Amino acid sequence: MRDLHAQIRNAIAINDLERARDLLRQALRESPDAETYYLASQVALSDEQKRDFLGKALERDPFHKEARYALERLKLLSRSAIEPADVFAQSSAPPYKAKPEAGSLYASFAARLIALLIDSAILFVIGTVIGFIYGALMPPPTSLPQFQQQTLIANLLGLAISTLYYVYFLTNRDGQTPGKAAMGIRIVRLDGQPLTAWDAILRNVIGYTISALIFLIGYLWVLIDDKRQGWHDKLARTVVVNVR
Repeated sequence: MRDLHAQIRNAIAINDLERARDLLRQALRESPDAETYYLASQVALSDEQKRDFLGKALERDPFHKEARYALERLKLLSRSAIEPADVFAQSSAPPYKAKPEAGSLYASFAARLIALLIDSAILFVIGTVIGFIYGALMPPPTSLPQFQQQTLIANLLGLAISTLYYVYFLTNRDGQTPGKAAMGIRIVRLDGQPLTAWDAILRNVIGYTISALIFLIGYLWVLIDDKRQGWHDKLARTVVVNVR
């Protein structure tokens, strides 16, 4: 079955959807698992069919990351009216257009602010502990250049801690830092793919810096944007959604 899944993924990757559907018919007749249903959702011809396949995938494996992300992304997409008798009857699937189903889908500014404060408090504690250890190990500076060098190292150490924090949680905890998990919200990419380390750095390190540059306007942009995106979200092509 694994080899069959690889063939299906390759067919989808080169946009040979008819071959992908033929292979999927075979896989669905045998002993379909979560991966089979997830792949079927990628070539479904309507949102209802896609939702049904993803639901079956998650019934078999509740921790299937790609299926979970795809189901969340589906909430952002318009429903299609195409419902052929054979779910793989047509040669190409209809294009998806991002469209929020309801304003409550996106996390509120207040929830995001509280989540940010929680994460900032955690980072402060971690930074304080590591800074104390660093200070205890380093000899006191005896000159201005030495003081400047130690200050630079401390700042770089703080940046590294922040970067590792966001990269770890956003890529290993489905887009949720401890603060966002506490508030029941999550970061997702607009294309539905899992967040990568570069996404985390682009959004939460580089993007946060840009959003804070001019009187925090990049953060406040969430209040007026139709998808509640800050400048850091727009830079990384992400949105923050409610998950409970």
